[in-house]
Formats: sequence, C-alpha cells, structure tokens
Amino acid sequence: MQECVVFASLLGLDQIIVEGDLLQLVQILENKRACPTETEVVIEDIRCEVGKFRKCDFVFIHRLANEVAYVLANSGL
Repeated sequence: MQECVVFASLLGLDQIIVEGDLLQLVQILENKRACPTETEVVIEDIRCEVGKFRKCDFVFIHRLANEVAYVLANSGL
C-alpha cells in the first residue's frame, strides 16, 4: 500500500482512493483501529505521504473482488 501512495504522489495526483484487502490495515489508516508498535514506522510513512494529497480515502475490498490487482501485485508488475 505504501508503494501505491508514493507512486500516486510521483504522478502528481491530488486525490486518490487506495483499495486494500487487509481490513486491519485499512482500519488503522482510517484511524478506526490502534496501530501495533511493530508496524508504526510503516504506518507513519504512509500517513506522511497521504498528507501530500488534497484527498485520500482507504477502502477495504475482498481479495476475490480484487483478483486482477492481486495477480499483478504478485507477478511484480
């Protein structure tokens, strides 16, 4: 998810919707769940990048509904 946010920033986008299939991560980024200490650095990096956008929403999507993105991510594209 961090790479997606950084890439969107490099593209110069000012509004993004980030879909993820890890509900806990989406909830943490929406401030609806506490952040575990072991992932705090990565979460803060994502939040720092998100601050560059006029609007950024995080949306949970089931992996089966996001199969194309899942295949692309696992193939290294």
